[in-house]
Amino acid sequence: MEKYGYTASGANGRNPRMLKSGEQDDAFYADLWEQITAGDVWEAELTNQTKQGELYEVNQKVIPVTNTRGNITQFVAIL
Repeated sequence: MEKYGYTASGANGRNPRMLKSGEQDDAFYADLWEQITAGDVWEAELTNQTKQGELYEVNQKVIPVTNTRGNITQFVAIL
């Protein structure tokens, strides 16, 4: 995360929304949320921005994490 302007400790546990560039429309994020809240893995190439506001392309994957009952407890984003 340091190459994006964040330390590992400063980024851990934070919402990936902090990297949002504004390049993707609301429908893009609605699709993301629809997929991950259904328990599916979401993956796409998108434009994010660094803490300093520089844009960069990234292939991002968001994985829902479930408990032993199958309930989603959190999401893991991999850049």
